[in-house]
Amino acid sequence: MAAVFKKTVTRPMPTGAEIFTKGGQRFVRWKINGKSRTAKLTIGRDGSERIVTESPTFLAKYRDGSGIVCEVSTGCRDEGAARSVLGELEKRAEKVRSGILSVTEEMMAGHQHSLLADHLAEFIATMQAAGRSEIHVSGTERLIQRVIDELSLRRLADIKAEAVERWLAQQSKVQPGKAAMGARTRNSYLIALRSFCNWCAERDRLPFNPLVKLDRADERSDRRRQRRALTEAELSRLLMVARLRPLAKFGCETVTKSNAETATPQKRSRATWSYKPLTFDELPAAVDRARERLNDNPDFIAQQDRLGHERELIYKLAVTTGLRKNELASLTIGQLDLNAGFPHVRLNAADEKNREGNSIPLRRDVADELRQWLASSSDYGAGSENVLAFRRDATPIKRPASTPLLNIPEAFCKILDRD
Repeated sequence: MAAVFKKTVTRPMPTGAEIFTKGGQRFVRWKINGKSRTAKLTIGRDGSERIVTESPTFLAKYRDGSGIVCEVSTGCRDEGAARSVLGELEKRAEKVRSGILSVTEEMMAGHQHSLLADHLAEFIATMQAAGRSEIHVSGTERLIQRVIDELSLRRLADIKAEAVERWLAQQSKVQPGKAAMGARTRNSYLIALRSFCNWCAERDRLPFNPLVKLDRADERSDRRRQRRALTEAELSRLLMVARLRPLAKFGCETVTKSNAETATPQKRSRATWSYKPLTFDELPAAVDRARERLNDNPDFIAQQDRLGHERELIYKLAVTTGLRKNELASLTIGQLDLNAGFPHVRLNAADEKNREGNSIPLRRDVADELRQWLASSSDYGAGSENVLAFRRDATPIKRPASTPLLNIPEAFCKILDRD
């Protein structure tokens, strides 16, 4: 019953293949990357000509401990090595039939030699099915894959605590062309690997998590970025810059480049000058110059003023509610309740990091500013059944509840760390 073999399959003829006859049989010859390939020619079920190819490695066919006929890849190109793998599979099946091993233990032993890439792909699929965010899933996969690549891990049995511990210790040191990895970053790699190993243990692919006893690095003693809250003065400056910057950039002064001053006098070109960087103290003057330069285009001035107002609102909401950028970007006007006993915004569970959903209270002044913002907006369509009273006089305004509250660009809302 037990045997090793190479599986044969038929495939369409390659483009540009040459048909020839040898020994009374028809063959096909073609080239891939400059190398010649040859295969037998056959006729498919639909009457078309197809080539016959076989798997590069041997498969093992045997009856497992439950009496079910199985076909598994041995991963061996040599027939003798493949027969050795088949012998191990038969011994394991015999132990299950005799009660030495349970079916679960037998399946676990089989997973030990499966390709690690296959287990990782199934782990990622499980995370996606559980509704994890795309950023979290892709980040976890990236962290795990880097360790797999740098440690040359191929199978579950290759995951050893000692190897991972050495790799993490190596990352804490300065290497050629790379800075030392901080404690928090090293912990993120360990957490990702542990979550993968925990999943394998829960799915009976590993008997236990081999990384469970590895200690995390001390983040308090190796903090690379000292984060702190903005002071009231800094916050006021930030809001002012966010409000004035869109229009102020059109009032920037120009300066002559140093290399252009000594060059041969010629017609003035863009290569001979540049815009002078804006500073906080120069913002009001730059705004006045911009209004003077754009005096004949009042619609554009109003557009830049509105853009600055929107950016200021984004920062105000972020500071007063504590919402993250992606959470702010998910808000729609249907999630606002500005006329209740206390103004608040309802955050959907699917858009929140902890997937719980919450009602976030709004400050009265921020709620008033949101009313004015929506009442003065002409960007939102009307005609929806969702009627929300945003005006101070409670005059109903028709707004589609699914309309985004604010336009938050991908690269916006990033407050840089300060010393």
